[in-house]
Amino acid sequence: MTNILILGKYGVKKAIERLVKIADTTPNIVVKIIIKEGDDAPESDLIARHHINMKGDVCDLLWEASSLDQASPLVIASERGFISQDANNIFPKEIKAEIKAEEIRIFCPESTFAKFKFDADNRVCESADLPSSVPYIIEFDHTETFTKAAKSIILQHKSDKDGNFDIRSVVNQLILQNIHIQISTTKFSE
Repeated sequence: MTNILILGKYGVKKAIERLVKIADTTPNIVVKIIIKEGDDAPESDLIARHHINMKGDVCDLLWEASSLDQASPLVIASERGFISQDANNIFPKEIKAEIKAEEIRIFCPESTFAKFKFDADNRVCESADLPSSVPYIIEFDHTETFTKAAKSIILQHKSDKDGNFDIRSVVNQLILQNIHIQISTTKFSE
């Protein structure tokens, strides 16, 4: 079983309807599409309507992730990332939960990849910004890896200047925890 959280907060109704249609036909997964209260979206059990004042993507994601099976793999995707990868028949795929070492895989366009910082050994040492408006997919071997890192940055008040908690902060927290992070460029269709 794989958990999938999709940030659909900036999607228009047609895109959200398409997300529901794609996600509803995918077996062996738990899917939640996160939107904001008042967003125009179809009625569906897959839709999670969050209060407009949640403090960033991490808070929205943590709210949903905390109720999921923590031992299961987790995929976090932007709306454009999910739709694009489904169209290319790349997503969703099975994540090997048997992997011993924790690993995070981030798939993003080349323009986002260029903003990540790497050390001399080609390990990620600082995350690029990953707003919901950019196509990306992040795979975690276990949901609890995300949940613990998200709670940690919130408790440590590691927010942006505007007080919101973003995905970049979670990735940077995982870097500090010496979690292996693999970044790959992927061509996302429109």
